[in-house]
Amino acid sequence: MKSLLFIAGLFLLFISTLLLLPGYSNGESSVARSGRESEILSAITDYARNKAGDVELRVRRATLGAADTLPPDGQLDYEIVAPPQWEGWGSAAIAVIVRQGNRLVANMKVNVEIEAFAEMVFAKQVIQSGSIISSDDLMLRSYDIAAVQGRYLSRIDDVAGKKARYAIRANLPVKPEYVEKIPLIKTGQMVTIVIENRNMRITATGKARGSGSKGDVINVQNLSSMKNIPAVVKDSSTVVVAF
Repeated sequence: MKSLLFIAGLFLLFISTLLLLPGYSNGESSVARSGRESEILSAITDYARNKAGDVELRVRRATLGAADTLPPDGQLDYEIVAPPQWEGWGSAAIAVIVRQGNRLVANMKVNVEIEAFAEMVFAKQVIQSGSIISSDDLMLRSYDIAAVQGRYLSRIDDVAGKKARYAIRANLPVKPEYVEKIPLIKTGQMVTIVIENRNMRITATGKARGSGSKGDVINVQNLSSMKNIPAVVKDSSTVVVAF
């Protein structure tokens, strides 16, 4: 009796050891599953990169279905369907439609959370409200787009020379709404209206009916005809009307 129990114990020990060996499974192997999951995540990442543009993506979380929902072996094509408002970063529930040739083999749901990093303009130091910002006040730093809700500036030239609408704290991203252009022409100012095309050039005296920076379109009143016309700000005293 003791001999039989001893033999049974050895047999159970052998079976337990076999089940714990790497690569052994009573279903799909862990290696095969990891490879298939990698394909799915790669397809999602490529889709997200196309949506997000030229940014660095990092997948923080991707929850796939159970092992028995993974697609079969063989060459597969993946179609990614995401919510229309998803920009390629943040959290989303993604549908992964899997085909083998013309045959639909799986329709999976994957919950993902993706971080997107881009170079943003940061304030080196505190920038006071109303002050003119110089390039020395600024620096570039890689930062998570989701943390600024997608509102950021990527070039120092987009900020330098503008006026701070609010106080901007040091080591924080400079958002577009934090700054404004300095108007070259102000409402009520006398200006020279230049009306020109390829064949002619006419000038007239006018009065600005709005404020604007270089390149802005403002209304000006032609003092000869007393008519208001739209014109492009050229410099601190000149607006241009093209026709």
